[in-house]
Amino acid sequence: MNEEQTVSDNTNNLESPNAQPNLPAPSIPTSELPFPLTFFLTAAQRAAVLRRLSSLHEDRVTALLISLELTSPLQ
Repeated sequence: MNEEQTVSDNTNNLESPNAQPNLPAPSIPTSELPFPLTFFLTAAQRAAVLRRLSSLHEDRVTALLISLELTSPLQ
């Protein structure tokens, strides 16, 4: 038995007889993916923004949309 066979044999022993092959995740259309929104603030501005957003909603995205009146607080 050579080294290559030993490695192959060891690899086969690690797999469950019922193991499913690793399949790629289903693709998602890029139109359904979220987009980042990036801008720069000072530390003090960031703290103030986060404080204000947290008073509107626990989720920052939802809080930002509420503050910009792009959604209602009840949605």
